[in-house]
Amino acid sequence: MTIEVQQIYKAYHSLQVISDLNLSLGDNKIHCFFGPSGCGKTTLANLIVGLLKADNGTIAGLQDRRMAYVFQEDRLLPWATIQENLSFVLKKSYDKDKLRAVIDYHLKLVELEAFKNSYPAELSGGMRQRVALARALAYEAEIMILDEAFKGVHLELKSALMDYVGKYVEERRLLTILITHDMEEALYLADDIYFFEGLPLKLIRHETIDIPKGERRHRAKDLAAYKEKLFR
Repeated sequence: MTIEVQQIYKAYHSLQVISDLNLSLGDNKIHCFFGPSGCGKTTLANLIVGLLKADNGTIAGLQDRRMAYVFQEDRLLPWATIQENLSFVLKKSYDKDKLRAVIDYHLKLVELEAFKNSYPAELSGGMRQRVALARALAYEAEIMILDEAFKGVHLELKSALMDYVGKYVEERRLLTILITHDMEEALYLADDIYFFEGLPLKLIRHETIDIPKGERRHRAKDLAAYKEKLFR
């Protein structure tokens, strides 16, 4: 099901953040919102998933769809262990035995299985961000928002996690919004890139990346050509 954003307006007091914006976002794709910090990308994502209410306009295609969100800040419960943080979100979706297996699998995926009994304050910022990503992936949503989700993750693990996210989206036919100002992340993971500037948020252009995700790691020259073309 496509999400249709039509004639959206959003202001904070006298500051116009979004003005008359239209977008159409399809399933089974990673849609990258690319632009400088502070141009309104996160506000747009928050409007799409219903965390904020638009001043005017409509957003259709969200009805009864499970959503997962990796925020710029990790939003972990400081008084709960890493295992308990995941359990709090997932316990209604799995029985006790399955829950333990799902948590272990996703903590292993982000290389944090040894820290499941640790508290957030005992982890670095990058490690906490990986916990937040594991929590979102384990939730099995239909719509996923990744807002600077890979910040603080070292390069080798970041590539592996982006590979996994790409396969995960394809297998589940998931609609994903990747918010970033990192060119490499956008080129490596996105199907479509929406170039924004602001304020107010303005869509400059929309580009589709036609190199299959599974081939991108091995076609560095092609990606370099895309980079030169897109980020001119």
